[in-house]
Amino acid sequence: MCDSLSRAASIFFASKPVDKARSLIQDAATEKFMAQQEDELIRVTMVGTGTVFNPDRRGPPLYVIRKGSKPPLVLECSEGFWKRVRDATGANLFLLDGIDIAITHAHADHVGGLFPFEVGRHCARWMRGLHGGQVRVHGPHQIRSGHEAIKRAHLPEHRTEKLACSGLRFQPTKPGLSVVLSNGFSLEALPVFHGDPVIEVNAFRVTIDGVVIAYTGDAGWTEDTAFMLKNVFRGADVVICDASGGAKSGSARHLDTLHAGALAKEHDVQTLVLTHLTDFDPPEALEKACREAGFEGDVIIPNDGDEINF
Repeated sequence: MCDSLSRAASIFFASKPVDKARSLIQDAATEKFMAQQEDELIRVTMVGTGTVFNPDRRGPPLYVIRKGSKPPLVLECSEGFWKRVRDATGANLFLLDGIDIAITHAHADHVGGLFPFEVGRHCARWMRGLHGGQVRVHGPHQIRSGHEAIKRAHLPEHRTEKLACSGLRFQPTKPGLSVVLSNGFSLEALPVFHGDPVIEVNAFRVTIDGVVIAYTGDAGWTEDTAFMLKNVFRGADVVICDASGGAKSGSARHLDTLHAGALAKEHDVQTLVLTHLTDFDPPEALEKACREAGFEGDVIIPNDGDEINF
């Protein structure tokens, strides 16, 4: 892989050795990330809160959950996610080990950054002589099959190349089954409906020291599939909720905040975080619909880069 780049890198690094001691402490953002490892807060960074409709105001879906010095859990893998995560949190995903990435489904605004990340991480680690690290990718089977198709299309001369230094390992999700991540968090995948049964879509429930953070992924409302969302909301302390449906659309592809508020009320959710926002409806209308449904807990409508701490 990257033979010409590898030769060029060998010449460059022969005259300018890599300072491995500073491989994770390269700027103020990364120093902040390292400093935050000293506390025990659960941090949820809303790196991307938008959709394809408002790229000038918000980035595509991307969230980072971390606690102390434990490796981060990254939710979604949208375009350029590794740089956006670094800018927002200081975490260098090219160099950190033990990372878990959970992807809800195979639409491009949720998985489009995965292949460039694999190539970039492989090259960055190869140039530093780093081997043996691991990144586990959790998601429906369509994530892996789509990734392999992209690799065949964009690396036709390396059909058998494993990009070994990236350490990427796929772990297909099984509905209702919880797995323990490298950071000790528990991750449970649950099926949800996104307007067409052909699309395999997961929601996720993350449990950290008894705190349950649910993430709906892209999920719409129908009477026949509402039970799926109830399983996601049930017993959650915090729900990071798809709100692309606006205030009251009743969409079968994306939740509106009237239904989100009703689900949160029914299941005693403490905090509802509205994301995947189109900005078609103003924030006041989104929250108002939640309140009309009877939800009395906290409603957070974040911007890119906002952090929620527990």
